[in-house]
Amino acid sequence: MKLLFERLSSDPDWQLKTAVKTAVAQLTATETLSEEDVPPGILDFGLPHVVELGPGPSSLVRYGEALARRIEQFEPRLRIIAIDVVDKQLQITAQLTSNGEAITWRVNG
Repeated sequence: MKLLFERLSSDPDWQLKTAVKTAVAQLTATETLSEEDVPPGILDFGLPHVVELGPGPSSLVRYGEALARRIEQFEPRLRIIAIDVVDKQLQITAQLTSNGEAITWRVNG
């Protein structure tokens, strides 16, 4: 494993993309609280389980919409977030705020 300054000095965009994808993966792996009175913030981190949204393709679309809202709330390194259903998986396309580069990846799980 490289030291912090080695990672920052060599190919920082690759490290940034990996860090952003990892942070979004943490959002999808964390189940949100079901309390209605919880104010927006860290207690509201995560998503409801996709199974709770009901059966059918529309549930995946609703899950994607919820994920887009959470990314906008908790991931400031991304902007212009689009989430589409491709081959029955969610595909995220967004721009890195640091350099405007577009990145696309599929949500695992």
